Amino acid sequence: MDTELSPDTVAGAIHQKLNSYWSIMDEASQISSLLDPRTKLSAFKDATEKTRAKNLVLNLAGYSVTLQLTDTTDDLMDTRNYFRRLGGSSSFMLRSGSTNSRTSELERYLSMPLEDQIDPLLWWKAQQHEYPTLSQIARDYLSIQVTSVASEQAFSIAGKTISEVRNRLDGESARAILCLKSWIHKKIC
Repeated sequence: MDTELSPDTVAGAIHQKLNSYWSIMDEASQISSLLDPRTKLSAFKDATEKTRAKNLVLNLAGYSVTLQLTDTTDDLMDTRNYFRRLGGSSSFMLRSGSTNSRTSELERYLSMPLEDQIDPLLWWKAQQHEYPTLSQIARDYLSIQVTSVASEQAFSIAGKTISEVRNRLDGESARAILCLKSWIHKKIC
């Protein structure tokens, strides 16, 4: 027997999930905004938010991860590669970066003017020698899609197609209708 969940139960479950994940999403959004050369500190409303975002980035830059291999010298590795190689036979060590150098790297970046017409990931690739630590963090945080506009649009269109009146459409019919609508909109057919 199917049991239907009440709207209050569903809303409560969604609210609980948002509460548990919001701080993670909020921090990632702040870091992404700060490291986007098009926005930097302009995305924050007051000095408290700006300071918090700076501290989040500085905390991420707290340790430079180096890998010592027998055939090469110490290479600065991004965090993902460090954890991928932890199980291997290479020896690893964490080297604490200088607080002043991390701060000065961030301050130099923030003192530059905003860059309007650029792709942030390409900008950081071009600036990786000038800002080695920040460029690694930027690659990790700016490559994450920060908006759900595409998925929200898909749900909106599907919600209009599968309505209270058309609630008995099977999955294949609904998919065909959505494809046809997209093709007509894009003048493919």
